[in-house]
Amino acid sequence: MSKRKHSLSSQSGPSAKKPRVSLQRFTSRTEGTLLTLGQGDMGQLGLGEDIMERRRPAIVRELEDIPIKQVVCGGMHTVALTTEGKVYTFGCNDEGALGRTGDEALPGLVDLKGDVVQISAGDSHTGLLMADGSLLACGTFRDGNGIIGLTADTKKATVPTVIFPADCVRVSSGSDHMAVVKADGTLWTFGNAEQGQLGRVPTCFSMRGGRRGLKFLLEPHRVEMPRHRTVTDVYCGSFHTFAVVEHGTEVYVFGLNNYGQLGLGDVEMRNMPCRLENFPPADVSAKEHEPQFSGGQHHSLMLYGGRVYAFGRSDYGRLGLGGSDVEVTEMTQVPGLSNVSHLTTGSAVSLCCDADGKSLSWGMGTNNQLASEGEDDVDCPTAMIGKQIESRRVLAISGGGQHTALIVE
Repeated sequence: MSKRKHSLSSQSGPSAKKPRVSLQRFTSRTEGTLLTLGQGDMGQLGLGEDIMERRRPAIVRELEDIPIKQVVCGGMHTVALTTEGKVYTFGCNDEGALGRTGDEALPGLVDLKGDVVQISAGDSHTGLLMADGSLLACGTFRDGNGIIGLTADTKKATVPTVIFPADCVRVSSGSDHMAVVKADGTLWTFGNAEQGQLGRVPTCFSMRGGRRGLKFLLEPHRVEMPRHRTVTDVYCGSFHTFAVVEHGTEVYVFGLNNYGQLGLGDVEMRNMPCRLENFPPADVSAKEHEPQFSGGQHHSLMLYGGRVYAFGRSDYGRLGLGGSDVEVTEMTQVPGLSNVSHLTTGSAVSLCCDADGKSLSWGMGTNNQLASEGEDDVDCPTAMIGKQIESRRVLAISGGGQHTALIVE
């Protein structure tokens, strides 16, 4: 029995020439030491098979002397990208998400030809954006009935497999889908479509592709953006997707919306891109930064101008708006946060760090993801605690299914 816990077809675009989207953003200046905390029963903390959980951030000793510039947490695995473009993985490998063999509870190097510039992770898969613009992935996608495969020809990829050979500039992963921005500003998706998260599959084809079959879902296809908008960034929640166009001029959303996590003011699912009408927020006088998004299982966060906005499911305190259990269907500013530089969500938690290197967390406390005083839920942003972060600046943070990873100075 598996130990997992269950919780290119090219389509021609418009004839008008698209502006190029650059990879430059991912020449990141972040460089630091990797810490993890939370549940580690699948090895996702990278601290060895004897460490089942950590309530406070702990240094991943195997990587202590290797500068890390990006980390992403999947459902039960972790992916770390070094400043040299190398990738280490650890955690559950039942379905090939680590892209390697060997000890799952300690970081292991993924064998790759070339440098990696961006990584992504879902429940059972990992995405690798290479410096040459190619996209590789390993693992598999699942739907409500089990495994559907990673590609039309691959049920489960245990080593990184080429999805796109060139021209990719952004990648993001939901629980069981991936979204890719290409250099010409087009958005491509593939994976599970049951909740509308691909933005291109009508309801009648959402269940394993209907009469069109799984190939319709697993072969990347272009998402038809309204008015042929140029996509410049993409962010996936567990079952929903945010597409940023024209460097933050507009935002389009699609996918599951049963708690208002799309921020559209209702709870109706969207199978196709729909403009986020209340963006940009009225309380921000000018675009200081492009927006960043992060989506958990049923909630979303947006970072804009140093401020954090939350919407979606509110129980367990995951929105940071107090103790209410009423869903929030429009973006609402989280009080007490300013100068925020990075944010992330786990399934039912939220975390961020600011320009001063202080990290805060809120949401469900039972998995010890928050580095808080106890295991109680936290309903407003609260400083994370722990010996390893009390004298270090937190540079980046990632939330997973039941664990958290930080990069500290």
